[in-house]
Amino acid sequence: MNFRLLFLTFGLLATAVIGHAQTTFTINATPTANSLGYVTTQTYNFTFTLNTATNAGTSGGAASSDYYDWYDEFTFHPAVWTNVVGDGLAGAWQNPASAIADNASHLIATTPNSTFVSPHIPGASGGSFQLFAGADQTNIGLTATGKSVKSIYFDGDFTGLNFSNITGTLPDPNSYFANHLGTYATSQTFTGWIRTTDFDNAFFTINSLTIATSAVPEPSTYAAIAGAAMLGLAVWRRRRRQTRAVFSRFPLPSSGK
Repeated sequence: MNFRLLFLTFGLLATAVIGHAQTTFTINATPTANSLGYVTTQTYNFTFTLNTATNAGTSGGAASSDYYDWYDEFTFHPAVWTNVVGDGLAGAWQNPASAIADNASHLIATTPNSTFVSPHIPGASGGSFQLFAGADQTNIGLTATGKSVKSIYFDGDFTGLNFSNITGTLPDPNSYFANHLGTYATSQTFTGWIRTTDFDNAFFTINSLTIATSAVPEPSTYAAIAGAAMLGLAVWRRRRRQTRAVFSRFPLPSSGK
């Protein structure tokens, strides 16, 4: 195998990495009061990473003519989120693993004036959007000022974010939100919260929502990269041994007299 073929292999692997995307939702928000270490003079970001393996069409979801709701309430539902991180939060996100109902995470999109969510969001007239990561009976692996967090919730009505073509069939969320990438400001004053297991709260005013994608390799791609790296190392070692063998047979002239 020559180096030209090796470079081609790495090029194909890079294409595979770039070709697979993961959707993230980032909320920028300002606290309404000083609580759980958050202060009103600063803004904070919270990012929810959508599960690329979510089998949204068969379980853990609901749809109508005016809303989509991807959720997990039981252990047999596909997890909505693979990760949730945020400023002021420590620990590592873990999906609630209880068979009790209401250990739920949600991702909701609605049409304007939907009866599904809008009544719960005063002033919402456009397509609303809801992010929820939490559990009612347990914590989610995250802490704020040392206190276990049980839920993180944001919802609102965002300028320019219009969810169209909603039908009674729930689509794959990664494909659906790939058509809604961008940063959107709130059209009204909407709030969210972080709630701990001892019912301490931090409330926030939402400033904006950013929907983005990031390249993520498949597990098989990681294996291929490792294999290519080992192959490249083997080629380099073989070439090095061959070079040493040549110099051992034909040593350079000595500089001594």
